[in-house]
Amino acid sequence: MIVRVLSQQPVLASKLDVVYENTLDQLINDTGTAQNIENIKLMIKLLYKVRKLEKLVGICLEMHRMSPESNYPLEWICKVYLEWASGTLEFERA
Repeated sequence: MIVRVLSQQPVLASKLDVVYENTLDQLINDTGTAQNIENIKLMIKLLYKVRKLEKLVGICLEMHRMSPESNYPLEWICKVYLEWASGTLEFERA
């Protein structure tokens, strides 16, 4: 329920971002179920928003392992790489 409510908010306070991330961390597992993949997608978007890009890349690699037919995680890895290569971002430790 927390994920459903927080995912619909256009902007969250930083404390709610932490709650949202922790909740998603608890929900995500190693299965390739549709709900788990959707939770991973929400986590990827959140990690990009809060700029935890190293963790984002790790989650993308896990999603690709679970669902190799999906281009979604590869697109996010490319997005982060292109921003890094162009010098528009710096990595921060998760």
